[in-house]
Amino acid sequence: MSTTQTQMAPAEVTKAASEPQIPELTYTVAQTTEEKRDALRLVADTIAQQRQVASTSIIFHPAVLAPFLAVLAGLVYRSGRDLVGAVILVSGVIVAYLASVQYYTYFYLQRAENFNWRNFITPSADKPEQQDTVMFARYGDNIIATVVLRLDGAKNSSKKALPLRGKGSTARIRAWATRLRYRGTGIGGDMLREAVAFARSSLGPAADIEFSYPNAHTVDTTRHFTAPFARREKRAQQALAQAIKDVDAAADR
Repeated sequence: MSTTQTQMAPAEVTKAASEPQIPELTYTVAQTTEEKRDALRLVADTIAQQRQVASTSIIFHPAVLAPFLAVLAGLVYRSGRDLVGAVILVSGVIVAYLASVQYYTYFYLQRAENFNWRNFITPSADKPEQQDTVMFARYGDNIIATVVLRLDGAKNSSKKALPLRGKGSTARIRAWATRLRYRGTGIGGDMLREAVAFARSSLGPAADIEFSYPNAHTVDTTRHFTAPFARREKRAQQALAQAIKDVDAAADR
């Protein structure tokens, strides 16, 4: 048997070396304190980003926007031919309007600033469960998605027959976050499937998997201007149901 080696011309070597390498996308369980901290930092960032969603919802809500535009129109009308005065007055009202919106939504930023990742994944003293499982997706050097799982195993579930193993156990998703630029690419869905597969392997095929309430991103949808968060919550439930369906279908093959 002969082995053939092909030597590349210098120009080809230079071209191959200059071509950018595609970063590797990996899904894994955080093992070190640094990995957990970095993964939970993404959760804190996405909590802060909720402020932008809330602000947009308020600014363009018909119940707020219509009266605001009416006020601006009235100010312009009363100014008559004094265009400079009208511009100054309207600008001041717009600034005050936006400032009041930012003030109303400040608590989202406050929640992110007060988010303590170590306390978040550590059960309270009266509940002796183990620390939460932190899973993340890494693209190159960047963590782009995170899931935090709390596994609540039922007693003696391991002694049951395989189809019933895990019955009475629950895996609760306490945080699910995807970096903004990677949303809508399927990364978040893949992260959920990885979490479901991990929960199934840890607790058993009969274990329940659900979002924890409250969780890191919970918003009181009874408040005004929270319709976007209610829609997000519904989409998250649908994504989890699809992830469970996909993992269970793959296991049955």
